Amino acid sequence: MFEALTRKSKDQINSIYGFALHHYAWNLSRGKTPGWDQGKRDALEFGSVDWYELLREGQKIEDLISSHWTVLGETDIQHHVKLVVDEWGPWYKPGSEQTPGDVLEQTPTLRDAVFSAMTLDIFNPNPEKVAMANCAQLINCLNSLYLAHEDKFLVTPVAHVFEMYVPHPGGNAIRTIFTAPPIEYDRDGKPGRFRGLNGSASLRGKSLVLTVVNPSVSESRETEIIAPEAKAKSNSVTVLTDSDIHACNTFAQRDSASAQNRSEDGRTNTGAQLSASICQHLGN
Repeated sequence: MFEALTRKSKDQINSIYGFALHHYAWNLSRGKTPGWDQGKRDALEFGSVDWYELLREGQKIEDLISSHWTVLGETDIQHHVKLVVDEWGPWYKPGSEQTPGDVLEQTPTLRDAVFSAMTLDIFNPNPEKVAMANCAQLINCLNSLYLAHEDKFLVTPVAHVFEMYVPHPGGNAIRTIFTAPPIEYDRDGKPGRFRGLNGSASLRGKSLVLTVVNPSVSESRETEIIAPEAKAKSNSVTVLTDSDIHACNTFAQRDSASAQNRSEDGRTNTGAQLSASICQHLGN
């Protein structure tokens, strides 16, 4: 497409704001089938292997961003055109909808919240590449923030993630390195591995925002947060977790999975270094 534009004039590229990139995590068959319908699994009934498989599929967006950016740069050398990731998220087989007849509606669980947080933590360190990365379906659809039917309304765990990440936009992305033992699990008789900790950071004025995802289904991480040449005067923590990995909000129980502020008791703050326990799932 870009080559055709530059045949007329190289300035034609400057009339384009963004190049759309979509990625849905849908094939949880672990290589058993490439079929669109056959590869999908249930949104509410899943085990720990399905949990990790979904997250693995979601993390492919990182390579897609890198490879698309490289290809765009072959013609758009100055990288005027940015990536617009305007559709992304999990896509399950029908059956979890809370509104009868809405076949694309899904009920997000804690798994989808973790998926969304890990995806946002990929977008955040790539502001020079990704100009827009919005949730494609706000309500009653795939990975939606809200579900509604007649006079009923609820906020999904995914919406709580977006609220937790609100302090990032408008800040400056900060290079962040996460080091943790990998998560290991049985993948149909073969060893499976997944990153043990991930996140992103941004700075606005003198306020540092750190979002961290512990994708483990069961174990917390004792962690040291080190900010060289900085001194923390105070800190606050918000977490989204649950003992049940299937936790979700329904019209009958609208607050089963929501973000909570945590006390700072037990955390060690020595200025540039902060010790914290990162519970399974996510926090900031």
